Amino acid sequence: MLKPYRYLLVLRLGIRWAGFMEAKEAGIQFSVFTNTMSEGTWEHQEARTLATKPEEILYYGIVLFVSKEIFTNLTKKLSFFS
Repeated sequence: MLKPYRYLLVLRLGIRWAGFMEAKEAGIQFSVFTNTMSEGTWEHQEARTLATKPEEILYYGIVLFVSKEIFTNLTKKLSFFS
């Protein structure tokens, strides 16, 4: 069951965010939005994502299902607009 918290982190194209791997290693639930998901059905998107080398995937955004405290800790090196 998903926690009631969720924060959307929108990334600039080409940005490398170390917190993504930290979140993965910590077992934090998340969902990503990548360049391979920009068109077609979910089946096409999944096939395109699986066929793309990890280093070629551009991350457009990540939804983290965490508390504000954990989100702030993971993103402390990034700048945000209110």
